Amino acid sequence: MILPTPVELVPAAGRFTLTERTTVRADGEAAAVADLLRTLLRPATGLPLAPGAEGTVALVLAPDDRELGEEGYRLTVDPFQVTLHAARPAGLRHACRRCANCCRPRCSRRSRWPASSGACPPCGSPTGPGTPGAGS
Repeated sequence: MILPTPVELVPAAGRFTLTERTTVRADGEAAAVADLLRTLLRPATGLPLAPGAEGTVALVLAPDDRELGEEGYRLTVDPFQVTLHAARPAGLRHACRRCANCCRPRCSRRSRWPASSGACPPCGSPTGPGTPGAGS
Protein backbone atom coordinates (compact mmCIF):
# COMPACT_ATOMS: atom_id res chain seq x y z
CA MET A 1 0.00 0.00 0.00
CA ILE A 2 1.32 3.44 -0.91
CA LEU A 3 0.66 6.17 1.64
CA PRO A 4 0.46 9.79 0.49
CA THR A 5 3.26 12.18 1.39
CA PRO A 6 2.25 14.55 4.19
CA VAL A 7 1.01 17.94 3.02
CA GLU A 8 2.48 19.46 6.14
CA LEU A 9 4.92 18.26 8.78
CA VAL A 10 5.78 20.43 11.77
CA PRO A 11 8.59 19.01 13.95
CA ALA A 12 8.24 19.57 17.69
CA ALA A 13 10.37 18.98 20.76
CA GLY A 14 10.44 15.62 22.49
CA ARG A 15 9.40 12.07 21.70
CA PHE A 16 6.50 9.80 22.55
CA THR A 17 7.54 6.39 23.87
CA LEU A 18 5.39 3.26 23.60
CA THR A 19 5.56 1.31 26.87
CA GLU A 20 3.69 -1.44 28.68
CA ARG A 21 1.41 1.29 30.11
CA THR A 22 0.44 2.75 26.70
CA THR A 23 -3.31 2.46 26.11
CA VAL A 24 -5.49 3.19 23.09
CA ARG A 25 -8.69 5.25 23.22
CA ALA A 26 -11.15 4.75 20.37
CA ASP A 27 -14.94 4.98 20.34
CA GLY A 28 -17.56 3.74 17.91
CA GLU A 29 -16.25 2.99 14.41
CA ALA A 30 -12.75 3.94 15.50
CA ALA A 31 -12.61 0.90 17.83
CA ALA A 32 -12.25 -1.54 14.93
CA VAL A 33 -9.45 0.60 13.51
CA ALA A 34 -7.73 0.52 16.91
CA ASP A 35 -7.59 -3.26 16.51
CA LEU A 36 -5.69 -2.70 13.24
CA LEU A 37 -3.20 -0.45 15.04
CA ARG A 38 -2.62 -3.14 17.66
CA THR A 39 -2.21 -5.78 14.94
CA LEU A 40 0.35 -3.67 13.10
CA LEU A 41 2.41 -2.72 16.17
CA ARG A 42 2.20 -5.80 18.42
CA PRO A 43 4.56 -8.10 16.42
CA ALA A 44 7.35 -5.54 16.45
CA THR A 45 6.86 -4.12 19.95
CA GLY A 46 5.35 -7.00 21.89
CA LEU A 47 3.09 -4.46 23.59
CA PRO A 48 -0.62 -5.11 24.19
CA LEU A 49 -1.74 -1.48 23.63
CA ALA A 50 -4.85 -2.22 25.66
CA PRO A 51 -8.03 -0.16 25.34
CA GLY A 52 -8.29 2.67 27.85
CA ALA A 53 -10.66 5.57 28.48
CA GLU A 54 -7.70 7.91 29.01
CA GLY A 55 -5.69 6.46 26.12
CA THR A 56 -2.25 7.87 25.45
CA VAL A 57 -2.88 6.92 21.83
CA ALA A 58 -6.22 8.33 20.64
CA LEU A 59 -8.06 7.48 17.44
CA VAL A 60 -10.61 10.19 16.70
CA LEU A 61 -13.25 10.23 13.97
CA ALA A 62 -14.60 13.68 13.07
CA PRO A 63 -17.12 13.15 10.23
CA ASP A 64 -17.63 16.91 9.81
CA ASP A 65 -13.95 17.53 8.99
CA ARG A 66 -14.35 18.04 5.23
CA GLU A 67 -10.74 19.15 4.76
CA LEU A 68 -9.51 15.58 5.27
CA GLY A 69 -11.93 13.94 2.85
CA GLU A 70 -12.56 10.18 2.77
CA GLU A 71 -8.97 9.00 3.27
CA GLY A 72 -7.00 11.92 4.67
CA TYR A 73 -5.79 12.06 8.24
CA ARG A 74 -3.98 14.21 10.77
CA LEU A 75 -1.36 12.65 13.03
CA THR A 76 -0.11 14.57 16.07
CA VAL A 77 2.65 13.32 18.33
CA ASP A 78 3.85 14.99 21.52
CA PRO A 79 5.73 13.54 24.50
CA PHE A 80 2.45 12.64 26.24
CA GLN A 81 0.04 11.52 23.50
CA VAL A 82 -0.35 10.38 19.91
CA THR A 83 -3.58 11.44 18.18
CA LEU A 84 -4.79 9.94 14.91
CA HIS A 85 -7.60 12.13 13.54
CA ALA A 86 -9.67 11.46 10.42
CA ALA A 87 -13.11 12.13 9.01
CA ARG A 88 -13.64 8.50 7.98
CA PRO A 89 -12.39 5.05 9.08
CA ALA A 90 -10.34 4.78 5.85
CA GLY A 91 -8.33 7.82 6.91
CA LEU A 92 -7.72 6.31 10.36
CA ARG A 93 -6.52 3.09 8.72
CA HIS A 94 -4.01 5.10 6.68
CA ALA A 95 -2.88 6.87 9.87
CA CYS A 96 -2.36 3.48 11.57
CA ARG A 97 -0.22 2.31 8.68
CA ARG A 98 1.81 5.53 8.85
CA CYS A 99 2.40 4.94 12.57
CA ALA A 100 3.53 1.38 11.85
CA ASN A 101 5.88 2.62 9.12
CA CYS A 102 7.31 5.31 11.39
CA CYS A 103 7.84 2.82 14.17
CA ARG A 104 9.17 -0.13 12.18
CA PRO A 105 12.81 0.94 11.62
CA ARG A 106 13.41 1.39 15.33
CA CYS A 107 10.85 -0.98 16.83
CA SER A 108 11.51 -2.34 20.25
CA ARG A 109 9.63 -2.74 23.51
CA ARG A 110 10.12 1.00 24.04
CA SER A 111 9.54 2.45 20.58
CA ARG A 112 9.94 6.22 20.32
CA TRP A 113 8.24 8.52 17.86
CA PRO A 114 9.58 12.04 17.23
CA ALA A 115 7.11 14.72 18.27
CA SER A 116 5.45 16.39 15.29
CA SER A 117 2.17 17.39 13.80
CA GLY A 118 1.18 16.71 10.25
CA ALA A 119 -1.65 16.22 7.85
CA CYS A 120 -1.85 13.82 4.94
CA PRO A 121 -4.23 14.53 2.09
CA PRO A 122 -6.91 12.24 0.82
CA CYS A 123 -5.37 9.85 -1.71
CA GLY A 124 -5.07 11.43 -5.14
CA SER A 125 -5.35 14.99 -3.86
CA PRO A 126 -2.87 17.68 -4.90
CA THR A 127 -0.23 18.40 -2.29
CA GLY A 128 1.27 21.67 -3.47
CA PRO A 129 0.83 25.31 -2.40
CA GLY A 130 -2.80 26.28 -2.04
CA THR A 131 -3.81 22.88 -0.74
CA PRO A 132 -5.65 23.17 2.61
CA GLY A 133 -3.18 22.52 5.39
CA ALA A 134 -0.15 23.09 3.15
CA GLY A 135 0.85 26.26 4.94
CA SER A 136 -0.13 28.68 2.19
